Amino acid sequence: MAGQDRGGFGDDELEEFYRAIEFRTEMARRPRVRPASNVSYPEHDCPTPEKIAYVSADAATAAILALSAGRRVQALSSYECVCGWWHLTRSHRR
Repeated sequence: MAGQDRGGFGDDELEEFYRAIEFRTEMARRPRVRPASNVSYPEHDCPTPEKIAYVSADAATAAILALSAGRRVQALSSYECVCGWWHLTRSHRR
């Protein structure tokens, strides 16, 4: 069977594969940076401006469902902030 293609990967393909794995590993180790938002926030001062603001309880609930879809995540809930927007939290607010 000499001269037949044994299938598998060539050296160049393996090198490309390993470089892709190394790149993904390095990217996974980097801290995530939230991109600047084009969302306009209300004039009120928010005590937690680092949190994402949602326009309604329904929008916050949709975000919770999207974040937890297919994953095990710590329980999230939403609350209406003094700024008038809704935020997500891991703590249980009363």
